[in-house]
Amino acid sequence: MGHLLHRLGRLLVAIVLVAAGSYVFIYLARWEWNRALMAGFFFLAAEAALIADVVLGRIRELDREVARNRDAEQVAALAARLRATRPDTPGPFAWMSGDPDRLNVLLPILIGAGVILSALSFLVEQVSRVTAEPVAEHELARGLATMALPAAGLSPTRRLGSADLGATLPESTPPRGRWLVLGGLAAGIAALVLVLAQSLLGVTAPADEGRAIRLDLVVQRRDLAQDEVDVALALWAACRTRVPQEVELVSLARTDAADPARLGMVLAPAPGRTDTTEIIGCIEDATVERSWTSVVGVTEVPPPG
Repeated sequence: MGHLLHRLGRLLVAIVLVAAGSYVFIYLARWEWNRALMAGFFFLAAEAALIADVVLGRIRELDREVARNRDAEQVAALAARLRATRPDTPGPFAWMSGDPDRLNVLLPILIGAGVILSALSFLVEQVSRVTAEPVAEHELARGLATMALPAAGLSPTRRLGSADLGATLPESTPPRGRWLVLGGLAAGIAALVLVLAQSLLGVTAPADEGRAIRLDLVVQRRDLAQDEVDVALALWAACRTRVPQEVELVSLARTDAADPARLGMVLAPAPGRTDTTEIIGCIEDATVERSWTSVVGVTEVPPPG
C-alpha cells in the first residue's frame, strides 16, 4: 500500500509539473505576467519535489544495497567459520558401533530385512548430511550475524585498508550519449524561449484609424464600495501603456441592463492584433482589490463619427 501511494504521489507531482510548465507559456503568450509567475512558482516547487523524491529514493536504494551486501558478507564469513570448526562426523552405520554384546540389529538381520533397512538408512544418512548440515550452518550463521560485531571494526577509518588510503581513484569519463541528450534538450528549450520572446517582443503594429473595437468585460467585485465602471476605469489606467499612444478610450458603459457586471469598453482607433492581445492579458491579469475582471469577447464596432 505504501509503495502504491508513493507512486500515486509521484504521478500527481509529475502532472502538476507538466500542467504548470504548460501554463507558464500559455500565460506568457496571453501577456498575463502575474499568472505566469504563479505558474512558474508551482512548476519550480513540483520540480524540486520530484528531484528530491528521486534523489532520496536512490539514496534509500543504495543504503539497502549496502546493508544487504554487508549482511551477506557477514553471514558468509560466519558460515565459513562454522564449516571450519565443524566436528568430525562418524562414518556410515555409526549407530551399529558400540558394545559388541548388544544385539540391537540381530533380529532384523536374521529375518532378512537387515540389508534393505541398512541400505535405506545409509541413503537417508547421506542425503541428510549433504542437505541438512549446510542449511543448518547457514541459518545458524544468519542468526549469529545479528549479534556479531562489524567485520571492519567500529571506527569508520578502519574500514579502509592501508593499501586503499594512498590509492587514487581512476578518472571516470561521462558517457557521451547522456551529454548529447542533455545538450539537445537545453538547445530545444532555448529555441522555444527565443521563439516565444520574439513573438512577445515583436514590432508593434500601428493602430488602424478606420476601425474601432469593443472589449466585452465581466467585472465581479466583493465588498467594494466602487462600482464596476470605476474598476474598469482603474484597469484602463493601469493597462493604458500596453497600446499605442493614439488609442483612446471612447466609451465605457453597461451593455446589459439586467446584469450590471457586463461592460463594454470601446477603443479607437483599433490597436493591432498583438496590442489587443496584450491589453486583454493586462486587464485579466491586473489586480484591483476585492475584484476580478474577465474579457469575454472582442467585437469590431463602427468608429466614432
